[in-house]
Amino acid sequence: LSYAKKVDKPLLLDFTGWNCVNCRKMEESVWVDNDVYEILKEELVIVSLYVDERIDLPVNEQKKNVPIGKNRTRDMVTVGDKWMIKQINDYGIAAQPYYVMQTPDGKDLSNGSADFQNHSNPKVFKEWLDKGLSEFNR
Repeated sequence: LSYAKKVDKPLLLDFTGWNCVNCRKMEESVWVDNDVYEILKEELVIVSLYVDERIDLPVNEQKKNVPIGKNRTRDMVTVGDKWMIKQINDYGIAAQPYYVMQTPDGKDLSNGSADFQNHSNPKVFKEWLDKGLSEFNR
């Protein structure tokens, strides 16, 4: 967020995973499209949040029984736990890849989210990016 503020660009939250096959498919077939790549490279700050990252959080950030969704809890011990809990609590979904665009102060743009099922075509993904950028630039 601080870098996005510094360069005055929107943030692309990329909820992903090291072992996510559909994430790699998006990166290898959609993100490499010339028009999409140019937007990702020039217009956005990308933050990839790996929900399966096994690196432990600092002890002072670890928490027991963190509420997730409805009537569930999960211990937040790893970096991946932190991002999974954020995705579920903020967006109500645990599937990857999952993309959200935000302003540099962390507010979601109104273009909604993007995912593999609905945005695995470069043209469709670019349209989603363009909608978010248009709102941001207004």
